[in-house]
Amino acid sequence: MRRDVWLRLVDLVRRLAAPASNRRFTFTEADIVLVFFWATQHARPIYWACDPENWPDDLRPARLPTPATMSRRLRRPAILARLEAVRRHLQRGRRRRLVSTLDGKPLPVRKGG
Repeated sequence: MRRDVWLRLVDLVRRLAAPASNRRFTFTEADIVLVFFWATQHARPIYWACDPENWPDDLRPARLPTPATMSRRLRRPAILARLEAVRRHLQRGRRRRLVSTLDGKPLPVRKGG
């Protein structure tokens, strides 16, 4: 992903995310969503995005969540709502070309015999 596109996505996620008022969590909703997007934009698993070595120094957050934290937090309704809000925002108007959606289920294929 181009750096300028990433920085615009960071700005968008931070604007759409709820304020960090919940002291229960170390990482904000925006933090979790951005690590998720870092993984998806590089076509890598989430645990890959949790490793600081996989981020450029100037884009890497000060702290990254663990894969276990990502797994727990990505199931929370508030995080799912933030992901949906970003998707809806990007699908509006001229930005529509930035989002592709694929929905399907795996089709088992048997090797010929």
